[in-house]
Amino acid sequence: MGEQRQDAADRALRAAESALAEAREGRVRGEAAVVAGQTAVDGLKARIAERLDCAPEAVAALAGLDPDTPPPDAEEMPASSTG
Repeated sequence: MGEQRQDAADRALRAAESALAEAREGRVRGEAAVVAGQTAVDGLKARIAERLDCAPEAVAALAGLDPDTPPPDAEEMPASSTG
């Protein structure tokens, strides 16, 4: 009887350790995704500063848009020809 309980406890311990390892791996992947995302944001900010000579927060004003006015629906926008 005691041996069966020990075996069950050992299985439960292995399952818990496996779940912990998976959680740690998920956390590491999540942290890597955050770093990659921040790197992408930083790159976009640099490109905006280089091309438009302003901070991203100033782009709407530079374009003459009111930041408090929501953008129109895509269906309401005229089709553009970039040919």
